Amino acid sequence: MGDSQILEHSSTLVNYTLFDVNWVPSSPRLVVCGSTLAGEGTLRVYSLAGQGLSEVGSATRTKAVRCGTFRSSSLEERLFCTGDFGGNVAVWDLEELSEPVEEVVGHTDMINCITGSQGDGGQLVTGSRDGLVKVWDRRNLRTSTVTMEGDEKRDCWAVTTLESGEFVAAGYSNGDVRVFDIRAGKVFWETSLPQGVTSLQFSGSKGEKLDRLVAGSLGGGVAVWDMQTRHKVQGYTRSDFRLEKTTVWGASMAPQDKGLMLATLGSGAVQLVRFKEPGHRVMIGGDGANVGTPGEFLKVSAKQLTDKPVTSSDWSQDRAGLVVTTSFDQNIRILIVTGVK
Repeated sequence: MGDSQILEHSSTLVNYTLFDVNWVPSSPRLVVCGSTLAGEGTLRVYSLAGQGLSEVGSATRTKAVRCGTFRSSSLEERLFCTGDFGGNVAVWDLEELSEPVEEVVGHTDMINCITGSQGDGGQLVTGSRDGLVKVWDRRNLRTSTVTMEGDEKRDCWAVTTLESGEFVAAGYSNGDVRVFDIRAGKVFWETSLPQGVTSLQFSGSKGEKLDRLVAGSLGGGVAVWDMQTRHKVQGYTRSDFRLEKTTVWGASMAPQDKGLMLATLGSGAVQLVRFKEPGHRVMIGGDGANVGTPGEFLKVSAKQLTDKPVTSSDWSQDRAGLVVTTSFDQNIRILIVTGVK
């Protein structure tokens, strides 16, 4: 659909640095992770009402809060898990923000990224500047259940996991991408992009089995691997698309419209892109073996929000086309994407 547009509903200026934002599931609220001018960590909860956002809760930490996720928690619990600049993992009840429900030292350096799944009763995944990717049982955070280390110590910038928790993908500052088989306890597949990997997302198949892996990168590009067909030599087929010269800070598919991607850019813009599946996802390679067919990308719409990088975004799971973004101009913006299927 070429008629999707990006509309800015509201913009809320804050007095701290914004790193990450998440909608609270089944709620008009959102949670922001950030850092005050004094370097302290901050968690802020806002409610969307009328023409903008109103703050309804906050917490202060000694270390800047880098990232957060609801993905390891059930809809009934709605516990928010965070990673901070000190390597600490914390679990929060948004109704009682005076202290975290639980907190452990997870890494020896800053946690860059965090995600999770509800597989096995709640699984949390963290990636850190210390080069490690750790998988945690959210019911018992005393020690990680799996720790994965690359050949060299590289910043892990992005992690994603299937809903089942069976596979975890990690992206690194040197462009490496690794997919780990958690049950087998080994690397399932690995590849690399020319520049650092800033975001990763498993998409398609309701997140229950390997279908597609979406990446954003430092070089201003997005990539999609077709994870259904693996050639014994070529591996998984990758489709590439260059959006701009600056960094793609994040690239994520709309939950209600699996081909529609929102990319947040270092130039201060957001770009809607549609990934168009090939007519047949499998073709016969030159050696007679099955190989994946590349798809194509179509630019749908773009909007310049600011002249500073748009660093994070989150699609609403509940309302199709509702998006929240944060940027280094200290603004939280609510966007409406029209025409979402």
